[in-house]
Amino acid sequence: MTVVQTAEEYGYGQSLMERLCRQLDGQLQNKVIDRLPVLRLTTQYRMHPEICLFPSNYVYNRALKTDMFLKSLQRLNVTLTRAKYSLFILGHLKTLMC
Repeated sequence: MTVVQTAEEYGYGQSLMERLCRQLDGQLQNKVIDRLPVLRLTTQYRMHPEICLFPSNYVYNRALKTDMFLKSLQRLNVTLTRAKYSLFILGHLKTLMC
């Protein structure tokens, strides 16, 4: 007996998503539920706004937006990163030479 045969005997011959779809389809046909319980993500909080453009445009039909707080943090992060490499110290030479 192979591992594949054993998995199929225990009902693991299909993915979790396939089992979920079959279960929901059966519930629809038996009138247990009247519609599929599908929610759509509309606001994301983890990706950089420019990276978010691809899934928003091609998967979510331009409906996926980046949270405004994340957008402001991204701008601050870019500003701090750039400032790190162009730091100017202003002061009198005697004060700086301790």
